[in-house]
Amino acid sequence: MPKMSVATLLATLTLLSPSVDALEQPDCAALESWAAGFATSGTLTLAPKVELSAQLADDKTVPLFGAPVEEWTGVDFNAVKNMLNKCRRPASKRGDKAAARQLYEAMGAVAKGLGPMNMLRKYRDLTAESVDNIVNYHHVPELPQIIALAQRALSGEDVNAKLRGISIGRSFSDHMRRLQQAHDYLPASELEALAAKLAAAEEDTVAEQSAVNEEFEAAKQQLAAVPMTQAGAMELDRLNQLPVLGKVPREDALAFQGEVMNKRRAISSAVRQQATQQAAAEAAKPVAIETRLNNLLGGEDDVEEASVRGLHPGILYAKAKQMMADDWGFGTGAGGDILFKQYAPKGRDLNRYKQQERRDGGMFLFETMKDEVGKLSYTEHYTGALDIVAIQNWLIGHFGKPDTQQSTPQRFTWNWEDDGMHLQVVVSNQALDQMRAMWGFKSALEITLWSDDYTDFLAAAEKRCQELMNEPASELSVQDKMDLLQGCKQ
Repeated sequence: MPKMSVATLLATLTLLSPSVDALEQPDCAALESWAAGFATSGTLTLAPKVELSAQLADDKTVPLFGAPVEEWTGVDFNAVKNMLNKCRRPASKRGDKAAARQLYEAMGAVAKGLGPMNMLRKYRDLTAESVDNIVNYHHVPELPQIIALAQRALSGEDVNAKLRGISIGRSFSDHMRRLQQAHDYLPASELEALAAKLAAAEEDTVAEQSAVNEEFEAAKQQLAAVPMTQAGAMELDRLNQLPVLGKVPREDALAFQGEVMNKRRAISSAVRQQATQQAAAEAAKPVAIETRLNNLLGGEDDVEEASVRGLHPGILYAKAKQMMADDWGFGTGAGGDILFKQYAPKGRDLNRYKQQERRDGGMFLFETMKDEVGKLSYTEHYTGALDIVAIQNWLIGHFGKPDTQQSTPQRFTWNWEDDGMHLQVVVSNQALDQMRAMWGFKSALEITLWSDDYTDFLAAAEKRCQELMNEPASELSVQDKMDLLQGCKQ
């Protein structure tokens, strides 16, 4: 014997167990009277495909069994058949063949009514479930169309072709098929109640969609009003995440987001253009450098006493190095203080100087003779053009007319010499350093101080280098070779 599944077992037990509300059990006389009417009672039509004997109408069944046939379960139908069958035997025993035959025919009519009634109950449950699923579906723009089609399906119309034209229609195809089939198995009153529920839901959904449309139109107006600024770009981020975009048709949401992206690009372009214009306007304004010159150059009327804030040829390099840290806050550049003896502000300070003072903070380069500074150069770049005439007037006012001067369209050089000391000032309306040009600096000031002693020192070093280079390499000492590498400045 094959094993029975749990589901089959439960179904079998349900059929065999008595109804919760058991039918009343009339006597055989009442049942014979009822059975006699089956031959002539005609047909009771509850729905197009739910037809029963008229003897199963409420006015016939309720007085006899205490419940209308629409409430009968499969157990109840079997119970009525058993009641009729039990009364056949007494009728046969007393020889009443007509009553026995009528009871037998009544059993068949009752058994025949079970199938249609099962279909009615089945579609009653399925249709109620489908209608609930449709009316409670989360709001989408297509929902009013779906609900309208559901009402047409309840009338028996095949709406699948129209459903396929809706983007979310596939999700509702099973529900629509149930509603269409329910038209053949549900009483008209129940169909009307379901249709009324759908109609009310459609009205609510249309009202909700109207509110969504108003909200979406408001979003469009907000988008149009977004200013072409950086703050406007932040507003675009908010608009791009509006919940209403999930409630409108997908193509409308995509079109809106496309407009957001277009405006974002336009704002980005406008902000860049504005920044470029501001930078150009800022760069076009001359840098007021006279105050800076007063802070940098000392030694008025006396080139011999000239210095860059106390730094001058002849100062001990160790002291100059200490001043770089203490007075200027500068650190060593490439090569430390062994190779180039270069000092400048820390890299992170460059933007601070640029934004606050329109300069790069400056840079020192020292050249030494033994333990003293023989030559120093200070170079500073600026974001705007320099006023050449104003700088020249300032220099002449402090050091008199230069001994020599040279000029090109973008570069001016002035030289002073006094008692063995030299001062050179170079002003350029082009960056002297390629990296500074890349960072947006447009002009530069260079101050150089050196002494005749250092010039003599370099000449002696050059002469010694030449002498060492003329010596056979095999005769050079280790120190000689080191001196050649370091420019013979020992």
